[in-house]
Amino acid sequence: LLNIIILTHFLGRGGSSSFALQVRDRLRQAGHQATILATWHTEDCISGDADFLFYKHNLSHRLTILPLLEKIQGMQPDLVYSISGTAEMDVLRFLNVPRVRHFFSLESHEFVDICHLFRQAHPYFEAITANTPDVLATLKSWTPEGTFTAKTFPYHLTLPEFRYNLLPTFRPS
Repeated sequence: LLNIIILTHFLGRGGSSSFALQVRDRLRQAGHQATILATWHTEDCISGDADFLFYKHNLSHRLTILPLLEKIQGMQPDLVYSISGTAEMDVLRFLNVPRVRHFFSLESHEFVDICHLFRQAHPYFEAITANTPDVLATLKSWTPEGTFTAKTFPYHLTLPEFRYNLLPTFRPS
């Protein structure tokens, strides 16, 4: 049984938060000790069953790395599974335990460029997961063959907080 940290930038409403909860629950069902470590606590937090590093989002990316690294090392994980966040990917380069990084998409815009980040960071993780086979295939094409283990790990919006009625509500006239 492993002590696994699931690392995410926050645990508010959103796909990465839902995915972090699903990974935690799946690992716990397999008998592992799985803990979510969220860098930032937000008002829309969807689970209290997590550790939070900061309760106020006022630090720069650079000032986040050292406290995040110290917190992870203090938890003595056997493996770190980074779900989302740039600092949460960058901190992997300083850890001496197996590291896994998840990729949801291949987005590239003014705020983030996954191709650029991936090419900088991929030497610092032993495995990657992605939601879909096409994302996984693209990530693998950006690196030399055999650099890391790659698996598809789709997520489902199954939590009540993420269920939306997509059908119009009909009212009798």
